[in-house]
Amino acid sequence: MIFNKQVETYSQQHELLRPGDHYLLGVSGGVDSIVLLHYFVNNPMLNKQLTVVHVNHQLRPEADMEAKFVREICEAYDVPFMEKIIDVQGIQKSEKIGLEEAARQGRYRCFEEVMVSVEASSLVLAHHADDQVETILMRLTRGSQGSGYAGMPIKRAFSRGQLIRPFLAVTKKDIMLYAKANKLKHVEDASNAEDDATRNRFRHHVVPLLQQENQQVAKQFSAFHEEQTDLSEFATTMMLKQIEDVILKEDKRYVVQIEKFKKLHKIIQTLMIRQVIRELLPDNSVSISKNNIIDVLDLLKAASPSAKLYLPSGLQLFRVYDEAYFQFDNMEKSERFYYEMQPLTTVQLPGNGSISCEILTEDTIIHPEKTQLVLNATDIEFPLIIRSRLPGDRIKLKKTGGTRKLKNILIDEKIPQHLRDAIPVVTDAAGEIIWLPTLKHSAFLACVNKKQQQYLIQYNSL
Repeated sequence: MIFNKQVETYSQQHELLRPGDHYLLGVSGGVDSIVLLHYFVNNPMLNKQLTVVHVNHQLRPEADMEAKFVREICEAYDVPFMEKIIDVQGIQKSEKIGLEEAARQGRYRCFEEVMVSVEASSLVLAHHADDQVETILMRLTRGSQGSGYAGMPIKRAFSRGQLIRPFLAVTKKDIMLYAKANKLKHVEDASNAEDDATRNRFRHHVVPLLQQENQQVAKQFSAFHEEQTDLSEFATTMMLKQIEDVILKEDKRYVVQIEKFKKLHKIIQTLMIRQVIRELLPDNSVSISKNNIIDVLDLLKAASPSAKLYLPSGLQLFRVYDEAYFQFDNMEKSERFYYEMQPLTTVQLPGNGSISCEILTEDTIIHPEKTQLVLNATDIEFPLIIRSRLPGDRIKLKKTGGTRKLKNILIDEKIPQHLRDAIPVVTDAAGEIIWLPTLKHSAFLACVNKKQQQYLIQYNSL
């Protein structure tokens, strides 16, 4: 039979159907899904382990009758049947979305629940080539993102396995001929004849016009889908090879190296941003719109050294000089700290790092770096204080003898604002700032002098 051969060839080409898999079939009772069920039941390579799930949306008076119809067919075929009842209007109200989208979200949640409970490896849906034409037209009309313009994927990861659509190989006409040849009964959803739903308007008025122009329009759209999918997969592969060099992951924060990012092609830039958002919002990345992506790209490419962008689900992007940070607004700020330090002791700082104090001897190794501070014993009074910065902090400079605000020093050193409270400030017992480790020495800095007692204060970052 031509129908069977088309589906078999398509499935082999895209590696959809694997003998021995447990298939979960989504069956509504309409002709498409009834043909799908018949095809699997009568295929000895695929019928070893089948389960049918029917989602009752409770939106029409016929809903319970349709569930009963599918149950009886499954009993006749000796195929396990599961019915899931959902409150579409409740989902619509709680998620503040349209009725169609609420039904879709509820339906896929049920598919996932059943797939896990019966330990199925593949969810099989009956979408066909004409459905794909409608989907692509709808997305081109309303707008989409990236591979979304290609329409429904032939297969994708889903729950504990995969979601597959083997009937994208055939048209609605092919399915109707199969149903007639096998004398299959099915239910008709009366709402499909109405123009209330967007898909129905495309189905009734737009697609027929295209079919008049070219009877093979479904085949052309299928070729468009595969070409766009191939291009998207290639671009994604290129992006994944480069992302670790451009965007660094720090706990729940992602850091964008802006100069490296600017050198990338716009397509790679866009894919990187989507990848970061997908990882930060694994359950809600669809809430990020195309306009959000444009706003992110504009911020990263702007000349301004600082900027902030609020994104959905509490996600924020803020730029500080040559870096930009994706993080959530509820992330903990740097811990405030205050320690006292005596000679020959070490203070462990919050997070990583420590500061130690030792007596300078002939064997002490001195590095000409800002990680060490030499002090004359006669110039300093213990205990030294190691604390977070405070408003109005000023440090006395060695060369000029004048003072400078810590705030201005941190700005000049391009320290991101969210990290400034983590910078340790070292003062003497009287509160005079003597050192900003790694950043600035004060007038207290002494030259090594073996003729008098001196202390070496050392900062270790690990």
